[in-house]
Amino acid sequence: MSDRMDMRPVSSFTGTLIQADRLSASLDLALRAQASQRPVRNASCARRRSRSKRR
Repeated sequence: MSDRMDMRPVSSFTGTLIQADRLSASLDLALRAQASQRPVRNASCARRRSRSKRR
């Protein structure tokens, strides 16, 4: 799915699903961990866009 979509968020999501499955980890915990990182990524992307607009 991530190969067909070629979008980072989709790749990240499918990677989390695959990794949780391979490690027999709780899908709930894996998705919660991924979701907690989302605001950090959003802030980082916003800063990069802000810097590129100033140049």
